[in-house]
Amino acid sequence: PVLIDTGMTAVCCSWNHNGSVIAVTGIMQLSSDSKDSNVIQFFTPFGEHLRTLKIPGREVSCCVWDGSSLRLALAVNSHIFFANIRPHYRWTYFEHTVVYCYNRPDKYGTIVSFWDINNNECYNKLVKYLLGIASFGEHCVLATKSDDSSTSQFALILCNAISTPVDSKYSLICSRQRKERLYHIDDSPSGIAEVIQDLDRSYEVRFLN
Repeated sequence: PVLIDTGMTAVCCSWNHNGSVIAVTGIMQLSSDSKDSNVIQFFTPFGEHLRTLKIPGREVSCCVWDGSSLRLALAVNSHIFFANIRPHYRWTYFEHTVVYCYNRPDKYGTIVSFWDINNNECYNKLVKYLLGIASFGEHCVLATKSDDSSTSQFALILCNAISTPVDSKYSLICSRQRKERLYHIDDSPSGIAEVIQDLDRSYEVRFLN
């Protein structure tokens, strides 16, 4: 489980339509105010804080998303406030092709769409753990992570304008436990070379073809 310390007295919380963002409303004292304020905070499913917004009014009692998760309704006193949500979209453009990402509730992962704006043709590619996208020239690169949580394997997948992979590069980041040793402090410390070797071996990056 993921525990989130919001730092406030929570009143209501609500997930968006695909479970990628949770909105928590409540009361807390902001650093810029001398008294408590109504606020709404946004978090990812992994507990990462996205943003904190101050809500006008005396008492907030509820928050709810619309079906597309592009608007929020907030019940404050006897009023209902509507807030527009502007997500951070991941997209890029190359060779008359717009590449953009979105999620669907019935699909596990992220759908990457390659839209040819000249021919109005679209090619979709499902990526389980997408970290980012970028493009240059005639190709687009997708940064992904392995679905195995026990390893730290990452990949760069080079795709053409119709989402076909043309090349890929994998890297494995291994973290090793650091050994602790006790050395006597003197004019010429002994074992210093061994300490440096341990530091060099603490993190190892291997590229896999």
